[in-house]
Amino acid sequence: MTRPASAAERLGHAGAATLLVHLSQSLLASGVALPLGASFTVPSFGTQLGPLLLRVAVYTVANALFAPALCMTWLYALLHPTPLRELTRRGFARYGLALRVSLACATCAGLLLALGVGSAWLVHRALSSAHDARLQDLGALAACLPTLIGCSFLLTIHDTARAAVALDVAHVRAALRAGYLAASARVIVERNASGAFALALFALGLLGPRLLFGAGPDAGLATLLITQALALAMTLARGLWLARALTHTERVLTRASVPRT
Repeated sequence: MTRPASAAERLGHAGAATLLVHLSQSLLASGVALPLGASFTVPSFGTQLGPLLLRVAVYTVANALFAPALCMTWLYALLHPTPLRELTRRGFARYGLALRVSLACATCAGLLLALGVGSAWLVHRALSSAHDARLQDLGALAACLPTLIGCSFLLTIHDTARAAVALDVAHVRAALRAGYLAASARVIVERNASGAFALALFALGLLGPRLLFGAGPDAGLATLLITQALALAMTLARGLWLARALTHTERVLTRASVPRT
């Protein structure tokens, strides 16, 4: 019996698709980051907030619409070494199903967030008679913890359900069921660790170049190289996680009676 490919081996086989994902995400993000980086100053932040929020909203919508096909292309590449043109065709063929998976998870996340905000508000109001602002804030934060845990669970299910779609599960409910079964505590920790690493790299990319080189004109090239290297590291970390998500979901589909067609 052949040994299943490791996450690193799968990512190595998907080099062209990984580069496509990285370049696509960089181009989308540059619509927000470049105008901000070119004109941002602390005193004028108030006047820049409106245009910045508009750019972020456009980026979010564009990314939400484009990401399902891109992610499915990447997942197929992690599964089988295939020419990029064929991977792209298969990824767009599964676009509708991947988008419905995302919408289902987003709906549940929206309900959780509404519940978390409502719980925090109720706890804050209930503790207002204590006249202790710190106690109110701690109570509101504690009320948000179940929502944070639930959203973390949903993010994991979202990725493992998309992995199930790449593994030929043909219905939204079956994909979500496979994603749910694959989202064990260990898998959730893996997903959160990957996300935390990506956030740390993102923060480093925002703050590191300014701390190291300041805002002088000579620092532009060094800043560009550092931020691009960190962005590539974020892409590779995401790819390793998706490769592991495929492995976990494959095991579930082998054991559980989840219909694929």
